[in-house]
Amino acid sequence: MIYHWFLLSLLLATSAHALDEINLNVGEIENTGWKLKGVVLTARDLSLDKPEISLKIQEIKLAALKQPLKNLALSCNRLEYQPDKISCAQGNLQTDNNLLEKTDSILIVNYDLKQKNLNVELKQVTLAQGKIQAKITTTPTHWQADIAIQKLVLDALVKKIQHFTDKVPDFKPQGKLTATTQISGNVGLEQIVLKGDIEKLGFESNSGMQAAQKLDLLFNATLQPIKNTWKMNGSLGLKQGEMLFDPVYVTFTKPASAEFDLVWSPEFLDIAHLAYHHSDILNFEGYSEVNLGKNFKIKELFVRFDKTSLPSLYEIYLKNWLQTSYNLELITSGALEAEFGWDGQNSMLSSQLYDVSLENSQQSFGWQGIHGTIQWHNQDEDLQTELRWTGGYLGKVKLGKSAIKLDSSGNTIKLLTPVEQPILDGALRIEKFLLQHPGKAEMSWELLPSFRQISMESITQTFELPALKGKFASHLPLFRYHNQLLQAEGKVLIQAFDGDIVLNDLKIENLLGKSPILKTNVDIQKINLKTLTSVTNFGEIQGQLSGKINQLHLNHWQPVSFDAYFATPEDNTLPRKISQKAVNSLSNLGGGGVVNALSQGILSFFEDFSYEKINWGCHLENKICQLRQMEPATQGYYIVKGSGLPRIDVIGYNKEFSWDTLLNRLKTLAKTGKPVIK
Repeated sequence: MIYHWFLLSLLLATSAHALDEINLNVGEIENTGWKLKGVVLTARDLSLDKPEISLKIQEIKLAALKQPLKNLALSCNRLEYQPDKISCAQGNLQTDNNLLEKTDSILIVNYDLKQKNLNVELKQVTLAQGKIQAKITTTPTHWQADIAIQKLVLDALVKKIQHFTDKVPDFKPQGKLTATTQISGNVGLEQIVLKGDIEKLGFESNSGMQAAQKLDLLFNATLQPIKNTWKMNGSLGLKQGEMLFDPVYVTFTKPASAEFDLVWSPEFLDIAHLAYHHSDILNFEGYSEVNLGKNFKIKELFVRFDKTSLPSLYEIYLKNWLQTSYNLELITSGALEAEFGWDGQNSMLSSQLYDVSLENSQQSFGWQGIHGTIQWHNQDEDLQTELRWTGGYLGKVKLGKSAIKLDSSGNTIKLLTPVEQPILDGALRIEKFLLQHPGKAEMSWELLPSFRQISMESITQTFELPALKGKFASHLPLFRYHNQLLQAEGKVLIQAFDGDIVLNDLKIENLLGKSPILKTNVDIQKINLKTLTSVTNFGEIQGQLSGKINQLHLNHWQPVSFDAYFATPEDNTLPRKISQKAVNSLSNLGGGGVVNALSQGILSFFEDFSYEKINWGCHLENKICQLRQMEPATQGYYIVKGSGLPRIDVIGYNKEFSWDTLLNRLKTLAKTGKPVIK
């Protein structure tokens, strides 16, 4: 070590009283990982009581540094020698490189010749606009270095370090560091103890995905090298500040702390214990074992969360994530506790909910009064989930009180007993539910739902529509989902408007993606036009309507293509009447239809007219509707073919038109002009 050469020069000086100066040019000293170049020891005024001695090193090369430290000088202007002690009370450390702001610092050295104890103190060292003091003590069996750092500016420190090494994280730190470090050992390094704080800590990664502002951080850690690893334990404390680890953003208005006990090496990280405490907001503890490097893998992980207030947890930790990732803002209440485990192959999740309520801030959905236990794992042992809730809503549809029981075993979650969820004055009943491989690419599920009849009156009241009579009901088959494809294993029957709507071969691709694709064939049987048109501003039409929509194709729930045809069924059992308002609407909707009547004068005396048949067919492709299967008139084609007296016909002429234009006209019927009447 360098101080051995320093002591050698002292001994040479004390044994050569007849000499005024001694120069010892050592040249180079080299060992594994370091090299000293241009080492010169000089002793002057040897004949005096207090001679001078100095050590100059032209370059210090370290394997970890991209360029050497240059022109380092240690000197003693008042060397004192006694039979049992050598000391230097006025020493200096000098350097002309960019590492230190001040070119010289105070060095004090004391060496006990009998006990072979060495004490070295270094003062007035300025680095990164801060101050450093160090004290080194060695004995034949022990050594210790105590370093005190005061208000080092972190961004200035990083710039200094970058001058010598490229191994600096891409974070751009800010703040001031104050700390004490104690490094000690017998022969080699045995322990490092760190204590300190960072004032107004800030950082930002190059990607911007991790950042912090104005964090007041406290730290306390003990590090011990064991073979090729480091054992570490200690604590971190946060007083205030903001932190982003995308997508989680946290503002610390209340203090938080963490305690840790771990073993680290470049190949693995073994966290024996980690505890996090953030006031009454979030508290958890756990352990983990991770393979690092190229073969990164979490071998084991366990985390247990204490009972936590959901509003506080949401506001501090979840709000930004849900808003930025899912455009979802919630109003919450209640509390929960949970634990999660993973051993590399098997995983487990358990959570207890206490009177939890979730509500969208736009009030599009809500779920209230949730109690119970959620349990899941991928092992063979059965675990049961039981939840109950007091109510909820989807849009304007209110949901009643209900409960659910599930069983998880292996990679399967299944419904234990049927679930009946009250909706309006009816109910949705789920007879069967089976989920396999949840969260994995091969995830699949089966669902068998049904509806208990809901009155059309309750539906129209809920959606503030004109009152309707009758019932809404359905017969639903088993639904299967696999590889992003949902299929109905039979016909979907919906009973509404006194008729039947049947969906055949229903398939939905990319169900959970951004652009779902629906394909089906639809049969419509004897819809009551009076009940249908009475909920619109279209005008009243009496009678029945049947038809088909073949090869219906929706992308993101918008029509792409279909073949459709609707007409009055031959066995229609209801009166066939159409109001003047409905005639006007149909004519305006066609954008070129002409209403024929016996005479304009007679037409004005009647509120409704009889008709023989309504028919309309469309082949949609590339947003263009081409009319098909229309009954020809003398000129054009019939949309409504009149009968009796007074007779009225609605006739169209255009064989194709824009689908988007048709939809816009449906939205603006009240603003369109009156039809041409002749």
